[in-house]
Amino acid sequence: MKKTIFSIALALLFIIPATVNAQKDKSSDPWAIKLFPINAATFKKAFKVRKKTISRDTYIYSKKNGTLRLPIANGEKVVFEDNNGTPYDEDRKSFRYLGQVKVLGCYLVEQHLFESTDYVLINKKTGKTNTLAGMPAVSPDGKILFNTAFNRYEEYADVNPPSQDVYLSLVSPGGLSEPYRKSYNNMYITNYAWETNTSLVICYKIREEESDIDFKYARLLIKKYVTN
Repeated sequence: MKKTIFSIALALLFIIPATVNAQKDKSSDPWAIKLFPINAATFKKAFKVRKKTISRDTYIYSKKNGTLRLPIANGEKVVFEDNNGTPYDEDRKSFRYLGQVKVLGCYLVEQHLFESTDYVLINKKTGKTNTLAGMPAVSPDGKILFNTAFNRYEEYADVNPPSQDVYLSLVSPGGLSEPYRKSYNNMYITNYAWETNTSLVICYKIREEESDIDFKYARLLIKKYVTN
């Protein structure tokens, strides 16, 4: 009987792939994120019925002569200008309007820089901007913003590259809180969706170059600690 219990316990240790490692949690962290495996059907069901964050009204605002102008409430415009690499290649940048994140009252612009791509939220009333590492996804209750990006560079003392970095911010009338980051080794997220107000489902591969038939699926359970 003891041998049977030990065998079950040992099997449970391998439910989550051992190759997916996260940075160590710190007791002072204001967020807790736990990862649990799910099957493809569970992911696809949640992804299909997800509440979409972005309203794709790209036909309204388009670039003219390499310049994108987005109007804000006071009548002024936030301007983004492409640069083809003048005076140096490192100065190269281009912009693409993706739509609106209506729950935040923001425009969303994709920003291509010399060696990176990120996403800019522009408040439609104030013109204030927030730059995100990945495409935003807001929880169904509108209280948490999630985004994620694959990071090939050695930037963190506690995580070896490459890493999949996930970011969480609280949404309030005053804007977004400073993003909280947690990074995973041997994970390349290809898609994600909020499932509930405190959980997301993700589709990922162990390595970027793996075939699509090697997809794995997981649920991220999220908890925000209240601090005084």
